[in-house]
Amino acid sequence: MTDIQIRNIDPEHVQQLEELASEQGQPFDTFVVSLLVEILHKRRVEREKGLGSRIAKRFENLGLEEGKLEELRGHPVTPPELGQ
Repeated sequence: MTDIQIRNIDPEHVQQLEELASEQGQPFDTFVVSLLVEILHKRRVEREKGLGSRIAKRFENLGLEEGKLEELRGHPVTPPELGQ
């Protein structure tokens, strides 16, 4: 395994991490590694979602109400005719 060193961390944040590690009964370094792994896992899961889900998440805070936009699922889409 590779070692990493993180500098310039606010001492208050370090204390909070130490408290959380203690509450979980884990050594500090093991706890920090588990946090990093969890973040990477969530990021990978997010990337594996479908395009529609990712688009919906990006625009979820625009104030659109559920059901206000009609979904095209199940309706045939006819492409426009382009003059040749």
